[in-house]
Parts: sequence; C-alpha cells; structure tokens
Amino acid sequence: ERTVEYIENEKKYILSHISNLAYKVYGHSANFIFFKEIEDFDKKMLEKGILIRSCKNYYSLDGSFYRIAVKSRGCNEKLIQAWTEIKRG
Repeated sequence: ERTVEYIENEKKYILSHISNLAYKVYGHSANFIFFKEIEDFDKKMLEKGILIRSCKNYYSLDGSFYRIAVKSRGCNEKLIQAWTEIKRG
C-alpha cells in the first residue's frame, strides 16, 4: 500500500514537470509514463546519464515515442534536470 502511494506521488511529481517539457504526454500506467518527444531523445538523455525506453519497436510507433519509469525522488529529479537542459539547448 505504501509503495503504491509512493509511486503515485512520484508519478504526479514527474507529470507536473514534464507536461511543460514533453511534446505530448499520452498516458501513464503502473509506474510508467508514455510520451512523444523529438527523435533521438533517448540518445540525448543517455548522453546525460539517463536511460529511457524507446518505443519505436512497438507496433505502429516511430522513433519519437518513449516510456520512462517512475523511480526514486533523486532519480526523478535527475531525469527532469536532464530533460530541462536538453530543451534549453
């Protein structure tokens, strides 16, 4: 019960930040958030030490769809910071 509450709180935290960063957030289920961003966004995030899941091998999706996992607050802060830096150029 505590874990579910923790994940939900962290998911809200991430969504509150990435809704202004992502091209489009499509949905979230369990501890994952599905979104659309620029092509090669996964490579740009990896350059900053953040590993995200490309969904280009999902049926009918291209290289601009991604999925991230909800993690600890520290990891989520690093994700948001890296994303913000990429958006700033």
